[in-house]
Amino acid sequence: MPNPRRRVKDEFWFGVIVVALIVYSSLTSWWKEHAILGWSILGILLAVIGYVVYRYASLRGWLGRQAKDTVKNVVFKKIASEREFVPPNKRDEVLRRSRYGCANERCYFQGKPEIHHIDMNNQHNNLNNLIALCPNCHQQAHDGIFSESQLINWVRRDYKRLQARRAQR
Repeated sequence: MPNPRRRVKDEFWFGVIVVALIVYSSLTSWWKEHAILGWSILGILLAVIGYVVYRYASLRGWLGRQAKDTVKNVVFKKIASEREFVPPNKRDEVLRRSRYGCANERCYFQGKPEIHHIDMNNQHNNLNNLIALCPNCHQQAHDGIFSESQLINWVRRDYKRLQARRAQR
């Protein structure tokens, strides 16, 4: 089975940007003397950056989400959500079913998972419609990367595991 693709950490991109700024600041005096060569290099760098953004969909998605989140934070006020509240007993049952982790078997997130409504209807709090996902997988579910049928299969798998654990007791 092939290894799942590794996700590049945000700290890596931050480091790349810092290094680029340091290199740029050291080249500003050189630029004044060699303007034509400098503009040529800049054009090549922009072409390479454009190609990398074009080639890697995950980078495009990340950049798009960052831009979208920034615009949301700048334009919109933080308003309390008017979504339907998931009752604590149902939340506990969903978390117990997924062993207090993300329902995605390929995810190794160790933090507290979030509750996701599979059919995207926040008033439909049936246990078959609720799944525990880490923040990253939760966002991917909203972005359509995980299909509704895939999420339903994860819930069924977790129910079977829960029943097997209860039968062993």
